[in-house]
Amino acid sequence: MFAPTHILCPVDLSGHSAAVADAAAQLARQYGARLTLLTVVEDVFPFHEVYEALSDVGLPEVREKLRDLMEKDLLGLARRLAQSGVEPGTRVAIGNPVREILAVKEEIGADLIVLGRVGRGGLEGVLLGSVSEKVLRKARCHVLVVGADDPDGD
Repeated sequence: MFAPTHILCPVDLSGHSAAVADAAAQLARQYGARLTLLTVVEDVFPFHEVYEALSDVGLPEVREKLRDLMEKDLLGLARRLAQSGVEPGTRVAIGNPVREILAVKEEIGADLIVLGRVGRGGLEGVLLGSVSEKVLRKARCHVLVVGADDPDGD
């Protein structure tokens, strides 16, 4: 039977992230495994209107501000999990989510990735793909995908 020793839990800090982190923390407690929470600031800045409105601030500074905000939220999630007896490490990366998840997995030696799935059905799900589906295909370790309770993924 597989018993993880280091769990990587990528979260996007949406409403579903807490449930995913709780599942990872429960496994970490059960197996005495280390837990690392990860969030990724996407390298491509998709909100051009926002960037234009902040044109006096360079794109690297905007990314760093986003990174700082996400790190603050991630640390809040880690503090909440620490109250349940698991003290996770935290990481914030900037880049492509799939590549960063796989790179951090290798760097820390994680043997289990626990991540969330936002439910997309039909043709939208097939065409768009998802981070969880790509990680599931590319990771060279066990992957647990935690589905959303809400069919809309919120």
